[in-house]
Amino acid sequence: MLRRVSQIHDSGCFVACVAMLLEISYEEAFVRLFPGVRMPDPNDQQASGTVGKLIEESLALMPRVGLEPQKANLRNVKSLRKRTSFIVLRWKYEPQLSHGVVFDGTTGHFLDPCYEQPLNHQTYNRNLESIYYIKRISDELSISNPDAHGNQSAGGLPNGGSLPSSQEIAGNAIS
Repeated sequence: MLRRVSQIHDSGCFVACVAMLLEISYEEAFVRLFPGVRMPDPNDQQASGTVGKLIEESLALMPRVGLEPQKANLRNVKSLRKRTSFIVLRWKYEPQLSHGVVFDGTTGHFLDPCYEQPLNHQTYNRNLESIYYIKRISDELSISNPDAHGNQSAGGLPNGGSLPSSQEIAGNAIS
């Protein structure tokens, strides 16, 4: 049974979902996803907006922490049955925004990092963009243990990049 992890940043639902799937804290998930990057202060709206990632970038980060997303050919959340999944929602009222939630295949419950009480099935279906089944690859792949400051011997963002700016993530970020 997975436990719900709240997103600390306005656009931190992906980090919170990874924390739920790995059964770790939000802070530890951030360090594993972005080794060597200082976690922005949640009160700094501009800096905390950089936590959001484009959907494709978010999914590409999952294998480096030991998770393998596999796109499901489902168009209805009721079809999930008992497979733990990462669900991407695209808000109909504001289509440039996405949101990530976890479906716990063991309990059959949705774990939403933004809302303590999950939204109803109709809301999830109406805003559903895609569903990804999640397979844990191996705990060995979930990045070597960083030191207390998040330093890694290897790693970093793909292609040596950095977190995107608020302007770069506008339009397609998961939030």
